[in-house]
Amino acid sequence: MDTVEIPIRKDRVYIVGLGPGDVSLLTLKAYNIIKRVEVALYTGSLLSPKLVKLIKEHAKETYNTAEMSEEDIAKVLEEGYRRGRLTAWFHDGCPTIYGGLWGVIRRLKERGVPYEIVPGVPSFCAAAARVGLELTVQELSQTVIISRISKRTPMRDEERVRNFVGRGTIVLLLSIHAPELVVEELKAGGLSEDAPIVVVHRATWGEPVEKIIKCRLGELPEVVKRENIKGCAVIIVGPCTDEELIKTLPSSIVYSPDKHKYARSTVVEGH
Repeated sequence: MDTVEIPIRKDRVYIVGLGPGDVSLLTLKAYNIIKRVEVALYTGSLLSPKLVKLIKEHAKETYNTAEMSEEDIAKVLEEGYRRGRLTAWFHDGCPTIYGGLWGVIRRLKERGVPYEIVPGVPSFCAAAARVGLELTVQELSQTVIISRISKRTPMRDEERVRNFVGRGTIVLLLSIHAPELVVEELKAGGLSEDAPIVVVHRATWGEPVEKIIKCRLGELPEVVKRENIKGCAVIIVGPCTDEELIKTLPSSIVYSPDKHKYARSTVVEGH
């Protein structure tokens, strides 16, 4: 990988996803930006301690955005850019999902500050991987719905979680703080209290922080309280969480003998 050239430029500011928490899951581009960054903003309450330590070891200036407004963030990004310093705003997971970017992006555009978003490994993908799940299930769930429970953040009625039950695999982010509402919404959509669900707290952070919990929907509030889960958790609901159902699945069409026969017949010799 040492031969891979990763162009990092100062003619823009970077908004960088650092993945779920494990340093080894950084993209090459994210890691190279960290190594060269001069002005760094980071979501301190959400990044793993190892990632925060890595940022602080390299950046000359650091700012914890947990204590900043959109205007504060935009101002620091603009000033770093105007001074010709490599400036980056580091996010947990991938900033393209619930990243809180729009207010800052609008200000950067108004002030003529170019920006580039660098994607990271999303937390829900890391959560599924840590449990050993494929979120999609042949013949049962070919759609993955990423949503959240509305408590403080307004949501349109059409987007309420109850409307998505039975339409695919549901992944809930930013919702673990309201487990009773999670149960209420999913039950209102027709899900049984006995439905199996999976909760992953701080995926890839390692023990004792990371927690993988399999339970029934109705048990969620009790489990959240018992395990003292207060944030950074992914809730997965759908056929992929039903271990007994998964045992009965037929072989994958993609890897069936007939599919392989067809694939072999279309391979050009020597390729």
